[in-house]
Amino acid sequence: MKKQLIIAFAVFSFALRLPGQEGFVPGTLLLETGREIQGLIKPERFEKGAASVQIIPESGIRQKYGIEEARSITLRWQDGREERFIKTVAAVNRSPWQTEKLGREMEPQMHRDTLVLMALVSGGALNLYVDERIGRPRFFIAKEEGEVQELLLHRYRHPAGEVAEVPEYRKQLVERMADCNSISIAKLNELKYNQPALMKVVESYNECKRSGELFIYKEPSGRLHFGFGAGANLSKVNFSGYTAINRITEAEFGWAWGYQAGIALDYRLARNSDKLTLTNELWYRRYGGDGVQQDANAGNLSQSRTIAIDLAYLNWNLLVKYRQPEKQNALVLVGGATQGWVLNDDSRVLVSRQQADETIVSEEPFLENGPVDVLKRYNQGLMAGVGYRARNLEGTLRFELNNGLERMGNVKSSSTSVHLMVNYFLVE
Repeated sequence: MKKQLIIAFAVFSFALRLPGQEGFVPGTLLLETGREIQGLIKPERFEKGAASVQIIPESGIRQKYGIEEARSITLRWQDGREERFIKTVAAVNRSPWQTEKLGREMEPQMHRDTLVLMALVSGGALNLYVDERIGRPRFFIAKEEGEVQELLLHRYRHPAGEVAEVPEYRKQLVERMADCNSISIAKLNELKYNQPALMKVVESYNECKRSGELFIYKEPSGRLHFGFGAGANLSKVNFSGYTAINRITEAEFGWAWGYQAGIALDYRLARNSDKLTLTNELWYRRYGGDGVQQDANAGNLSQSRTIAIDLAYLNWNLLVKYRQPEKQNALVLVGGATQGWVLNDDSRVLVSRQQADETIVSEEPFLENGPVDVLKRYNQGLMAGVGYRARNLEGTLRFELNNGLERMGNVKSSSTSVHLMVNYFLVE
């Protein structure tokens, strides 16, 4: 009961988001001395080689322990999942993995190293761990409390130039599981070197050995993050074709500044280490442009007409983002589709007449009910860009090309925009 109360207190404290506790989750740190500390732990990606553990115990005073002082770390996420890490010393294959760096050594280059491994299956007759520090998953096994051993998949370049793989891990598993008749040696000799396949066979072995209650790692589900933001846009509308109404296609439209503001909803997809995010954005967007026509009339009267398009849109952007994995500050690539609906129309025509030394300026209606009678009330487009994410703050520079406004007789239109957008996301 006492343990449950401590965990509940930690969860409650985390929910309060006390100053200085952002980014911490409830957990337990077990030190090499045998001391166990309950509190809030900074969820560094320990398998990436974090050098220390930050924890806020019940006293509320933040403490830092070196990885060499830790024996195990447990994190308890709000969705009910647990992540468990152990520190161990094991022989590790340090042979190159990238194809362009492969050597001709047929045997792996083994070196002993201090590792922090994430548990995939633990608490049974055979435990499975993973390490991803070198950019690819490497798996380790240990029989109960025995020595941790890497499951070896070695690559080298054959003298003839081809790349060869030595699936030593299959032989290792055959040896470790020889005392279980229900596991097929033939299937082990075809086993893939990936997390689902290895977890399944290790779970089967523990069932065969009738192990007690197992800890089995569960992949996180997708995570939803709310954000809001604002920015500026530089837009240019384009018209082509011919119409007698306002002779809009004769006007030369330049680039014009506008703005946008709105909300965003990030859905970080599971199983991709936060690399991919599906984002919905809803913007209030103001944009348009001025197009100038030059006229020459009879007598001493000349005039110019400025067609000022000023529209407010509700924009929905459906985007996919990619960012460098496992980094709080990272490059972001973004791309997707946009849909817009006209909310407000303040477009007008300004006529400037020059007679002798006098300039007369007047305003004419674009049409009886404004341009939305001839310009469509919605548009679609494509958007792509690049940006940078720094913790909760994300800035992106985006290029948008859409099918512009409605056809007016034989008039076609489009618009091109460059957006500078800054979003702030409410992220744990």
